[in-house]
Amino acid sequence: AAINYNSSANTDDGSCCVSCSDVSTLSLSDTGTTSMKLHFTEVCEAAMYNVELNISNGGWALYTGILTVDPGLVNGNYTLPLNPNLALQTEVQVRIKTTCSDISISGYSNTASTVIS
Repeated sequence: AAINYNSSANTDDGSCCVSCSDVSTLSLSDTGTTSMKLHFTEVCEAAMYNVELNISNGGWALYTGILTVDPGLVNGNYTLPLNPNLALQTEVQVRIKTTCSDISISGYSNTASTVIS
């Protein structure tokens, strides 16, 4: 059963979390040399998001910086600071795995790609 299961509920509002699912609909915007914005549908059981970057096809590496939630926006909108800063025209791919509160780990999200501009 879901961890937030309520046996007296009589309407399915979609809020029950059954498993640690993959992040869906990952996209990027405002990609600059110092940061980019990540947008995705959040996972209700998420304890942490593990972001991986592939810069200039150099292989996937875990992002070790801190994502910041964009104030005033809907959940799933994060700013990802880039350190070191990236040069213009650098190709970047991003993917995310979810670590859930029960310590399980999801599969990868879709891969979102951009060129720093």
